[in-house]
Amino acid sequence: MKILISGGGGYIGSTLASACIDSGITPLILDNLSTGQRRFTEGRIFYEGDVGDRNLVRRVFKDHSDIYCVVHCAALTSVPESLKRPLDYYRVNLAETIKFVGEITDLGCDRVVFSSTAAIQGSVSDISNRSRPSNPYASSKSMAEQFLADVSSSGLRSIVMRYYNVVGADPKLRSGNTVDISSTHVIAQMLACRKFGWDFPVYGNDWPTRDGTAIRDFIHVWDLAIAHIQALSRFDDIMNHGSTDHEVMNIGTGVGTTVMELLASFERVAGCNLNVRIASRRPGDIGISTADIDHTRHLLQWDPVYSLEEAISSSLAWEEKGRSLAD
Repeated sequence: MKILISGGGGYIGSTLASACIDSGITPLILDNLSTGQRRFTEGRIFYEGDVGDRNLVRRVFKDHSDIYCVVHCAALTSVPESLKRPLDYYRVNLAETIKFVGEITDLGCDRVVFSSTAAIQGSVSDISNRSRPSNPYASSKSMAEQFLADVSSSGLRSIVMRYYNVVGADPKLRSGNTVDISSTHVIAQMLACRKFGWDFPVYGNDWPTRDGTAIRDFIHVWDLAIAHIQALSRFDDIMNHGSTDHEVMNIGTGVGTTVMELLASFERVAGCNLNVRIASRRPGDIGISTADIDHTRHLLQWDPVYSLEEAISSSLAWEEKGRSLAD
């Protein structure tokens, strides 16, 4: 089986590509490397460019006429950045998605797995909800979901996966997150604070939660990748299961963790203490976001298996690997 992964040079896309290889699936990577990394594409079939490049997409399908499914991971994903650059988010996450899906449909591909976000649900975990996006990033993804739902009535079949907070690294350390305070991934921020002695910012301690800090559902990136493998292997069964050619799934653990609880786990696993700086709530943030994954369990025959501590340990191992390669 061959699949095309847009954004396959990024953190999640590259981990999915590794999971495909481990499962006997051949991943084809399409990435413009605006945020992805070339090193994550090494040794893999790679096409550099934009998903909206009609000629490039046609070349991929000409070279590989047996593509089974497209997994569309390419996107801009930062909530704070989307508030500053909303036009870019609608252009990349919505307009380019429309162009890309239109092109692959014209080329005969009728299976799409779409990377979406739980941010479109606000604090509600019900997959039927798509009415509470609180920032341009979430809104652009919500509109892309609606587009897929609409075109699924004309031959395209789609599975939407709404990601919760993805953490950790590939257990074989083939890919992971960049240690950077500007990262949208909280453990990468913690690693940067540990490495450079920076204060770790906690955005709000007055949320209506058990310790005043926001609650999130943290899922190991490998559990998320395996959920995709299950969706690919069961795609036709999933579509035959219901009366629709469009399915939406939450990809999380169902367990909520506050920011301070996450910090305590990180400090315990890493054997360090971070300086904490309480900051104001960020525009577009929500207080509570956890997943209801009963529907996902049923359709994918999947359950997350990695703990939060294992995710933190894998992130530490990935950082150590990066430091050793730099020495």
